[in-house]
Amino acid sequence: GIPVVLMEAMASGLSVVASALSGIPELVESGRTGLLVAPGDVTALADALQILGEDRELRYRLGQAGREKVLRNFNLRRSALELLKLFLREQSSDGCAPLSEDLAEAGTLR
Repeated sequence: GIPVVLMEAMASGLSVVASALSGIPELVESGRTGLLVAPGDVTALADALQILGEDRELRYRLGQAGREKVLRNFNLRRSALELLKLFLREQSSDGCAPLSEDLAEAGTLR
């Protein structure tokens, strides 16, 4: 998965350095929305932190690009709608009554 703390930092406009593990590269595009280093590579981690520490413009640019990406692609409303689409697509092929009828009856859809 993607660590929530990483999304929160990026949503706050902070530049980030992370290891290329699990779903992190989906969120952090090295050189564009943050910096990625190989897992366990302490030298690369130290280098990335030094680069950010010395380059204010890079910190700002990565922080802004990361914030825009999180707000655009990882928000609750969008995620819920994508999940609903998956449920509706799966449900439409299972032969049961439409899920939308259940949601409307529950007062979820207006």
